[in-house]
Amino acid sequence: MVSPSPTHPNRFLVCPQYSVFYRRQKRFDWTREAHGDYQVIFLLDGSLHVESASATQSVGKQQTLLLNPSSVGSVSGKAVELLQLSLSAAFVSDHATRMHLLGSGGLVLFAQGVVANDLQLLEWARSLVAELDEERPGGEIVIAALIEQVLVHLLRQYASMRRSHDLEIGRAHV
Repeated sequence: MVSPSPTHPNRFLVCPQYSVFYRRQKRFDWTREAHGDYQVIFLLDGSLHVESASATQSVGKQQTLLLNPSSVGSVSGKAVELLQLSLSAAFVSDHATRMHLLGSGGLVLFAQGVVANDLQLLEWARSLVAELDEERPGGEIVIAALIEQVLVHLLRQYASMRRSHDLEIGRAHV
């Protein structure tokens, strides 16, 4: 069951650890340069075309695109409804460390680019959209809690932990 679209076509919330943008657009074009943040794009309706140096792929309705900080490329689509979540690397690393998944000097990487059939992720995305649209007292608290649930789920299900490149180079010279 798809919940009704919010009354506002574009909504957002920005804070130091994360930002969340809801968009309903006839045309969506986004170019990603290498940044220090992780991107999670929940595609609620429409389709996206993703191009990077290593691959070209499509993202369909009710799928989620996961992008690591070093990912570069472009994302485009027509008649899309999406929720874009940007997570700071420090926020992701802090959660991975508190979950005892990541040690000192480690790096979190999403192991796959497109997630399909994860109904829990989609439900949280719809809840985030509803909270952004309603602007009720305590909405920012609810949004923060939902984002933490999403992040924990992503770390449990779709992330792999790697040693940092600098650590690997240091070990090679010993």
